[in-house]
Amino acid sequence: MVRRPNKDLIEVFGYAPDDLSRDARSLWNLSACPFTRNPCTKTNHDKTIRYGTCSVTSPHGDCVICPNRMYESDHQVIRRVSNDAFGTQVPFLMYDEYVEQRTTVDSCIVALGQNTGREVQVGKSLSID
Repeated sequence: MVRRPNKDLIEVFGYAPDDLSRDARSLWNLSACPFTRNPCTKTNHDKTIRYGTCSVTSPHGDCVICPNRMYESDHQVIRRVSNDAFGTQVPFLMYDEYVEQRTTVDSCIVALGQNTGREVQVGKSLSID
């Protein structure tokens, strides 16, 4: 196993930073997220640079730092977590689906975060997907 420095880049725009393949570089050139198929949301303060940083190293191993990975393939990761936690009998809905079906469901799981409703505010300075 290759040991990388702490906070080293593991993935940029979904690929290894040294991946020079056409697929990898096309996402870099487009500043596109491979998981949402939209522009990367990780930018500097004036939004002139899209970082594309998906995962980095940490003292505890490689770490995903961008929630967009959870949105890949129509939110399949979040759907699996919902099924594990609540079973398949409780419907999993995106925010727009919940708004549409709100009067016809008794209970459901609603995904909140980027591109679906809003992030959940925790305290005054923290928000999470």
